[in-house]
Amino acid sequence: MVRSISQKTSGLFAEALEAACRLQPDLRSQYPDIDAKLKQAEASRLQEMTRTIGVTHLGPGEVASTLADPDKGPALLQGLVSSLAGNPEPEKAKEVLLAHLEQAMTQAADSQRAAIEAAIDKVRQTDTSPKEARPEKLALALANLVLDARVLLVDSDNPNRDKLESALNELQIQYLQNADEANVTPERFRVLSEAIRGIDPGFQKAWRKQVLLNYPGLDRILPPEEP
Repeated sequence: MVRSISQKTSGLFAEALEAACRLQPDLRSQYPDIDAKLKQAEASRLQEMTRTIGVTHLGPGEVASTLADPDKGPALLQGLVSSLAGNPEPEKAKEVLLAHLEQAMTQAADSQRAAIEAAIDKVRQTDTSPKEARPEKLALALANLVLDARVLLVDSDNPNRDKLESALNELQIQYLQNADEANVTPERFRVLSEAIRGIDPGFQKAWRKQVLLNYPGLDRILPPEEP
């Protein structure tokens, strides 16, 4: 059964709120349901990350005893350090690994502490900073820019709120349904910008400013702002 337009727009509005809460964590306290959903997603991601690292296959006590073992310790440490390089979020993975090693330290015997301290130092010294990559061609969805505009309308007292909300709903549905013309280009941005400007020039200026904050570098392809 095809959803009605009202159902679609309601779903899009919920997505806009969730996107706003992701971009601006301070908003999460105002929307407990969204906050709970994001916390659950973050917890699942942390569990998956921890499982990928592999250290939690061993409890803190086992980690302490294994690292202190002259035969097994070096292999375990090398495996843990190597896992950081292959992790999609190495900085987060490093935090998880250090936390687990510090927990192991609290359960370690005096004879095991030196090995764990050495492991912690080794992990801390491991470079997990983002590596510079070649710039990729910009591929930003127009629907994202519409979401930015809808977020600005949340909790606002804009006198043109209803007109803006209606226009943005239609534009977002249009962009989502036409994948071949869904990405930002200078001309498509100009058309979207003029549609918003025609309803409320002041809101259009605020929206453009927010877009540039959310997507650094986008100003390189945007047409100049009209006076």
